[in-house]
Amino acid sequence: MPSRVLIWKLAKIYPQSLIAEIYKIFGIEDTEKFLTVFAGMTIKIPSTIDIENEDRNLAIYETLKKSQSGSESRRLGTVLCEQHKLKRKELREIFNVTKRKLREAKKSVESDRLTSEHRRK
Repeated sequence: MPSRVLIWKLAKIYPQSLIAEIYKIFGIEDTEKFLTVFAGMTIKIPSTIDIENEDRNLAIYETLKKSQSGSESRRLGTVLCEQHKLKRKELREIFNVTKRKLREAKKSVESDRLTSEHRRK
């Protein structure tokens, strides 16, 4: 694990790396853990707009997924279109893309789980 002194040196040597900001936000212990786990990796953090859009998309997906019938789905779709200022086609696209993303994420998590189980054996 990197020491406190090393973290300060790294913050000075790599000013574009956000090490100093991570330290200020999370403290020394969590920064040490963070650097140990993610050293050498590139981490991509979505923009605030992307996060807000995905939050909206998940809410739309979860709402429509819960519908019990076609008529309920259409009624909910109309309400969601008005609420989010979307066209019906955009709403369907959001639902389908979000469904695909969730399916891919589930596969990725399962693959990671199987890989980690294999390493333990």
